[in-house]
Amino acid sequence: MRVLHISPTPSNYVGIYGEGVIESSYVIAAIEKENKERLERAKGHVSSCATQRNVPLDVKSTIINDGKSNSATAEFVHLTGDVSGIIAQQGRISDIIVVGRGVSEPNAAYDSTIMAALFETARPVLLMPEGTSGKTAKWQCKNISLAWDGGLEAARALYNALPFLERADKLQLLTARGEGEASDLEAEEGVIKYLRCHNIHAVGIIVAEGSRSPAEALLARAKELESDMLVMGAYGHSRLREMILGGLTNDLLEKADIPLLLSH
Repeated sequence: MRVLHISPTPSNYVGIYGEGVIESSYVIAAIEKENKERLERAKGHVSSCATQRNVPLDVKSTIINDGKSNSATAEFVHLTGDVSGIIAQQGRISDIIVVGRGVSEPNAAYDSTIMAALFETARPVLLMPEGTSGKTAKWQCKNISLAWDGGLEAARALYNALPFLERADKLQLLTARGEGEASDLEAEEGVIKYLRCHNIHAVGIIVAEGSRSPAEALLARAKELESDMLVMGAYGHSRLREMILGGLTNDLLEKADIPLLLSH
């Protein structure tokens, strides 16, 4: 496991504060000081978490005869530069990307982090809720809800989630339907049959949207089912930006207390 901490260079702030920022030595010094403080806090947090969970940090794992590591290890990686570019580069050589969400005051850097992870890496992204509630602190991912609409993104999300689904005790296949919209029972049964081929048992559930958006209805139903995680397809850039960062849905996602596994 690699824990990635990125320190933006002063030039990364140009788009936010204007070109004059790079001409002020005072501002540059302030940015560098903040970067250093954040780095030290990040190192301390990662070290504390690794110690609590008995995970070796920044040490070479023991290699046994078959060439596989015999224990989990963590590596703290600090890079400086463009956030989006670094996440895209590092994400492409990862199996899954875990990003914290639920920041009370979203900013450009947070937006860039999620957008780059979702659309520039071709990897599944696990968005973890903010805070350390008992549910998230002892997360086991045994009860999973999977949003399904038959589309390409949903199919990719299903495939990428298989390692989680195979270990789950309960799996609900959620399909959102608007008023008067017919259900494709044959297609939904096909997904359930596919999952059985992987020894995964799923229960199909139709979710009535009502006056809510599909994302709101699915997330609400997943929470009612006490799901540990909701698996969803991440759709086109503008649509996802609207889902995560726009209006009421953004507020809903910030307050959600379950992880989201998204694939694009």
